[in-house]
Amino acid sequence: MANYRPPSDPRQSVTRERAPWGWLAMGFLITAVSLFAALWFVSEMLTRPPVDVASNEPVATIIRLTAPPTLPPTATSVPPTPTPIPTFTPSPTPDLKVAPAELTIGFFAQVAGTDGIGLTVRDASSTVGASLLIAPDETSFLILDGPVDNNNFRWWQIQLADGTVGWAVDLYMVPVSQPVDWPNP
Repeated sequence: MANYRPPSDPRQSVTRERAPWGWLAMGFLITAVSLFAALWFVSEMLTRPPVDVASNEPVATIIRLTAPPTLPPTATSVPPTPTPIPTFTPSPTPDLKVAPAELTIGFFAQVAGTDGIGLTVRDASSTVGASLLIAPDETSFLILDGPVDNNNFRWWQIQLADGTVGWAVDLYMVPVSQPVDWPNP
């Protein structure tokens, strides 16, 4: 168990901090030694015998010229070949006058094979989507998006000539070229 000692009352005992006499004495000693060394150095410089300049004999100075040393040849680095900046190559504009082999986004298709019933165009790619209209056989339209597989059918988003946009099942669509009477964008 720890021994508990109550703290001493600061009013009863006044302790003085000791002055740092040791450090003060050491600083004084270092200063005195430094001054003594500086005075000795200056007195030695002032008491040196002067250089004899009385003799006027010319002193021959020999200058030997030498070529700088030649460095051994070093291999030069070959700078890297710059990589050409890629440029944008536009994709060719599809020829809408030719029907593609299969249903393709951006091309036209036509309602076919409904035996006069027509193709239901819905507002969503599902059989539960609201019916917008029934397109009769030989109605042409532009394919906007798809295919989306839903309810065991493959759906394509289409746009009719009047601007109606909806979803229809691909069972009754055949690819065709752009109709002559199709409005230009």
